[in-house]
Amino acid sequence: MFSLTDAVNPGNKYIGVKAYSGIFINRVTIRLFFFFCFFPYLAPLPLPTDLQPYAFVASALILLGALVAGRGLPRLVWLLAVPPVAAISLVLLDNASLFAMRASLTYVSLFTVTAVTCIAWQSLKYRLMLRQFVPLATYTWFIAGLIEIFEPRFFSVIISNLSIDADRGVTGLATEPSFYGIYCFMLMGLNYLANNNNKKIFFFLVFQIVFFAQSSITLVFLLIFIIYWVLFYLSLRTIVAAAVAMSFLAVVFDYLLSQMHDSRVSYLVLRVLEDPWSLILIDTSINARIGHVLFSILGFFDNYGVPRGFDHFSEYVMTKINYVDFLWLGSLDSGLKIMSGYGGAFFELGVFGVVIFLVVSIAIVQHFRRQLRRQLLFLFLINTVMFAAIQLSLPFIGMMLGILIASSHRPKRIWPDSSTSVKKEQPCYA
Repeated sequence: MFSLTDAVNPGNKYIGVKAYSGIFINRVTIRLFFFFCFFPYLAPLPLPTDLQPYAFVASALILLGALVAGRGLPRLVWLLAVPPVAAISLVLLDNASLFAMRASLTYVSLFTVTAVTCIAWQSLKYRLMLRQFVPLATYTWFIAGLIEIFEPRFFSVIISNLSIDADRGVTGLATEPSFYGIYCFMLMGLNYLANNNNKKIFFFLVFQIVFFAQSSITLVFLLIFIIYWVLFYLSLRTIVAAAVAMSFLAVVFDYLLSQMHDSRVSYLVLRVLEDPWSLILIDTSINARIGHVLFSILGFFDNYGVPRGFDHFSEYVMTKINYVDFLWLGSLDSGLKIMSGYGGAFFELGVFGVVIFLVVSIAIVQHFRRQLRRQLLFLFLINTVMFAAIQLSLPFIGMMLGILIASSHRPKRIWPDSSTSVKKEQPCYA
């Protein structure tokens, strides 16, 4: 829907012209929203899910109040509303099962978290609040990982569906080591966007990925980042720096691997050095995730981009799995969840799921305008990683997307100052 202002001024990028009411967005509600985003696996009330819905609930209530108060959103955020509308429609038309309803909320959550972050980012005090959460979460998760080295089930009271394996890393404040590693990797992106790429935070997060989570899929993410960085920043200086860094890392890893000969990281690294193809064959976690990506994309093209709906992935895989002898997806019972962010969206929503890919790509290009190398680096990195087993409902995805969109639009709007009765001009997006 468009307001009268949009009709008079078609160039206006925002829908809604009423003055912003602080009743719906204030320090308490935004702080709660940020808390649930940075600690998405905490379960005050245990629910049978990995990611808890509290960030989604908080964002939905804040967004509803903001829209009622007349708060506007960039058109790119409204475009992100297409997938949840399509998902809800498919649930009503195809399969109104509990699995389908939960899956559809993934896309609703992505929209609401992105929208609320986009709104909150316009305020200096909320930007500073978000920046404070980055080190707070980093150190809190680090302490949790350190405790779990000695007592793996220490946080089982507040974390539902905890999955512990003696041969893998610790879980931190997540439900399994892979989610711990993915969380740290995504927090690295948020640290880059919201915390000036603090180097200390960066190394704390890398340390947790390598030594605490020992997540093979996240180590692959780091390797992909290095490859893209060298590719798009290739120069004599880059080559020399990479050579020095690799020489240093080789010495460090040689020492560490000798000290950690029984660890998962040591085992994977040594096997990959012997035979890179063995990574797919020996690691069931990576093998299954590759299978989910391949079959979900194949299902999208086999159906010519037409949405397949929910709870049909296992049926499709059973028709194709006999043609592939090196992939293992485990049990193919109904309710098999697609372990791929983009792959799940493409398979379930068809062309409507591609909208998510387009919004992410446009947001990156707009944010890094006139910075071609960074555009290419983050376009390839983010879009590659999003095909992995990353839940689109992970709040960090919506938060980073909201920051990218908000910081790319800087129109002026006259809003009433909440502390005085005098109106003053201030940037709607900084």
